Amino acid sequence: MQEPEQKQGKSNILETIVSCPNTKILEILSENSLTCQINILGETSLDENEPKKFVLKLHKKDFSITLEEKDNSTVTSNLQKILSSPEKYFENDIYHKFITKDLIHNQVDVELIYPATQKQIDKYRLINYELFHETYEIYLKKTLPFINSIQQNDVKWIFNIFENKTEEPIGEAPSKKFIILKDYTVANDSKALICLAIPVPEYSYIKSVRDLTQKELPLLEELYLEGKKIIAKKYNCKEEEIKAFIHYPPSFYYFHVHYLSVNDPNVTLSSSVNRAIDLNEIIQNIKLKNDYYQTVAIDHIVQVNSKLYNALKSN
Repeated sequence: MQEPEQKQGKSNILETIVSCPNTKILEILSENSLTCQINILGETSLDENEPKKFVLKLHKKDFSITLEEKDNSTVTSNLQKILSSPEKYFENDIYHKFITKDLIHNQVDVELIYPATQKQIDKYRLINYELFHETYEIYLKKTLPFINSIQQNDVKWIFNIFENKTEEPIGEAPSKKFIILKDYTVANDSKALICLAIPVPEYSYIKSVRDLTQKELPLLEELYLEGKKIIAKKYNCKEEEIKAFIHYPPSFYYFHVHYLSVNDPNVTLSSSVNRAIDLNEIIQNIKLKNDYYQTVAIDHIVQVNSKLYNALKSN
């Protein structure tokens, strides 16, 4: 019999769950062949008490081979290992497709969430969306009450970053008004440029784009100019290669800015129309009209059957 999970070290809890005879897989929550990701829901009873659910996020690791490698023989050797035992499954004129056995990159980045709450389970389940036309009147009547009903614990992790230094920023604004983090959804060794800027708690009153006016322009302009400068230096790229945007509605109601490489090959919901709003566009709109985001109607996508969806659909 396995020891109860509270007695297991953090390093072996995954191995303990996988090898436990009481562990079973309940559902494939979602999968994405483009990004080589799959999210799995399982259940286990390590201490033979009430079973607890867990979520496993599996993501194929990035290729580490680069053109910058100076030793050409090493590159060639690695390619030979990657392309070992090719099996052709498609051919049309000059186009050929193969399946190979990758002997050096066949690794998976695994994230375990245990025990998983229903909210966390729902987060990783395949989701359907609908487009919603939100006037400012609807925002005041339906969206704002929903925002005010959210427990403060939902953003406790942000305050932990500033108070307990639970995450190491990759940069800080010259004014000390915000920090920049590598997006927590990205694997630690990933080379992907996906970052997040979070203002200090002084600005926690800003929940979303609907709260922005000319009062926040100095912060927004620094997020745009200095934020991109910090990230460009960190990732050794041009500032012109970085797009800065916010989500509406956001995944959590503490104002933050997303940064993504314009050369990112993956077109995702994160940066799509009706979810992402360009930060410079926000700045220009507010300069034109102080209360722009307190008057304009916004078309955005909402997760079907989410609490926000139900609030917006209510009479």
